Amino acid sequence: PRIFRTFDRDNSGKLSFEEFLSAVVMMNHDMPRRDRVGFLIDQNNIYGNEYGDGRITSEYGEQVFEYLNNYYGLPPGSANQYWQQVDTYNRGYVTREELMDYISIII
Repeated sequence: PRIFRTFDRDNSGKLSFEEFLSAVVMMNHDMPRRDRVGFLIDQNNIYGNEYGDGRITSEYGEQVFEYLNNYYGLPPGSANQYWQQVDTYNRGYVTREELMDYISIII
């Protein structure tokens, strides 16, 4: 089913613990949507952790948008377009807050 494929990000046919945890958090509608999206963003943000400033690179940002596209049924193939709208300064990265604010508008 579509919901399983949404969380099986590596297409292994199985959910890793991290993928399962994402599913539990994203489907917990008692938790505010902004908190669920924040968890999703923070879960695999390697560069944000590496630089220590929480930055979201274009590559990772587009992955987040693809994931949200699958979960919320947003138009496929729009991840790059969304990224261009959020990275208004063309830096190749945005802050966590910039991404969260933008996502709050589109979902």
